[in-house]
Amino acid sequence: MPRSETEAGKGAGLGLIACTSVVVGNTIGSGFYVSPSAVAPYGLLAIAMWIAMGIGAICLGLAFARLATLAPATGGPYAYIRLAYGDFTGFLIGWVYWISIWASLPAIAFAFAGAFFNLFPALQSRPMALALGIGAIWAMALVNLRGVKAAGTFATVTTFTKLAPFIVLVLVGVFFIKFENFGGWNPSGQPLVASLAALAPLTMFAYLGMESATVPAGDVRDAARTIPRSTVLGIVISASFYVIGTVVVFGLVPHEQLTASVSPFSAPIADSAIAIAIIVPPNGPHSTRAASMNGETDAVICSCGTRPKTTTVPMT
Repeated sequence: MPRSETEAGKGAGLGLIACTSVVVGNTIGSGFYVSPSAVAPYGLLAIAMWIAMGIGAICLGLAFARLATLAPATGGPYAYIRLAYGDFTGFLIGWVYWISIWASLPAIAFAFAGAFFNLFPALQSRPMALALGIGAIWAMALVNLRGVKAAGTFATVTTFTKLAPFIVLVLVGVFFIKFENFGGWNPSGQPLVASLAALAPLTMFAYLGMESATVPAGDVRDAARTIPRSTVLGIVISASFYVIGTVVVFGLVPHEQLTASVSPFSAPIADSAIAIAIIVPPNGPHSTRAASMNGETDAVICSCGTRPKTTTVPMT
């Protein structure tokens, strides 16, 4: 069975700040730094869509918060499905969730290598890119192998580090916004419905990771209270960053230049600062019970039905 709230309080290492950092760190990934150019063709409509999807994400966060209060069990979405529909259904959902996590690792590694080469272009080569990508994945795995508390501390530090250039941009750039740069309500030329259909996946996809605080519930202090608070707080912070970031970049960079940019934050800020921010990895401890499924995987694969003793997995 997934660990309960009582068990979660024993030796738990994650508090409100760490759990919130996990949510923010996993929600705001390297894609955050290219999102303004992705939505730029739609002008002010994109900002409205960020706000609307942020409200939707908060609603989903409230649902996760309620589930975490009712069943503060390790595994997050897997644990909730298992409690509602049984072991096998929970296993299927958890297995798919786990696959979705490791399947994204090559993209994260690619972004890491690309940002590194922006800082050190002389080192750019295919073997170096391969070494950097694999090395980054193993580095994150090794951090997690040190335990949930170490991973939580790492999440807190890296979240603040990678958002530092953005905070500087907002504090300075807000005084230089030019409203003529916003490009109008919907400069794409597409009908409103078509524009909304194009923006919806771009903006909603950005909030993936909002469930992160629910996954290591067994290692969270006072999980029934900490997880709901950190989930909602993390989503609100992430939504604020997306909305404010889009507004500031839209106001600083001319619309035509922004729509063609592959690094929109680098126009108002030094390339090196953004590259460093992208290099800082997405973070957060995830339970390997998505792989062990309380013995379900073992029962399916080798019919042994025992639970492995592992407690952490690589970060996403």
